[in-house]
Amino acid sequence: MPESILYYRQQLQWLGGMGIVVLAVAILPTLGVGGMALYRTEIPGPLKDSKLTPRITETAKALWYIYATLTLACMVAYMLAGMSWFDALSHSFSTIANGGFSTYDASIGYFDSATIEMICVAFMLISAFSFSLHFIAWREKA
Repeated sequence: MPESILYYRQQLQWLGGMGIVVLAVAILPTLGVGGMALYRTEIPGPLKDSKLTPRITETAKALWYIYATLTLACMVAYMLAGMSWFDALSHSFSTIANGGFSTYDASIGYFDSATIEMICVAFMLISAFSFSLHFIAWREKA
């Protein structure tokens, strides 16, 4: 398939990984619509009823910053391991979203690299935790 279609698929998966609702929660208050009910619906885990920041918009933005930072770190790690920029971007989207899509039929095995596989495993494990927990750990510097 062309790279444009592959990128589109990876980007949709990445956006869904954090949740379109969380993105909407960041935007809805500017339109005068409350977002806390939507936030509680989308966020998994025991921290959904506690506010991470005083305003829900700030919480949604903080979670997206963490998500984007992890994606960028994953992309850089993949590039250092030998992937092209397009493959690194595409696979970082898939890795952080824990979706599993690849730009190749053989998936991550296409690269035949233990280093790339270990990067994938490490970032998938990090991404498997709630991003609310990442936020609390970052805020507490723990």
